[in-house]
Amino acid sequence: MKSILQANGIQVPNFAVVESASDILNFVRKHHLPVVIKPRKGYSSVNTSIIKTQEDLEKFLDSGFNYKNALGLDGALDLEIECFIEVGLQFFFFFFALQNECLLCFGLLIFFF
Repeated sequence: MKSILQANGIQVPNFAVVESASDILNFVRKHHLPVVIKPRKGYSSVNTSIIKTQEDLEKFLDSGFNYKNALGLDGALDLEIECFIEVGLQFFFFFFALQNECLLCFGLLIFFF
């Protein structure tokens, strides 16, 4: 979803697909903390982790990611990491689909300060 928004000129936080611990470490080296790590096909904030400190990162990595919904159908990790935005405008998109057809789509604009 973020790729589609980004391709259409809508600003999104820097993000990447996570397939291993090295993906997380490389992203943090490039973009720094804090970051958000979450299932790519999740909803709401279920199984979402906000990593603010190096200690948080070490605990997360030592936990083996500890996600119930972190595995895709093929058994591979299905996570993404993104930069954490503390201040600014955020637009949330909600989609409800049935058999790959969008039944309902709406957005919500929120200002965080």
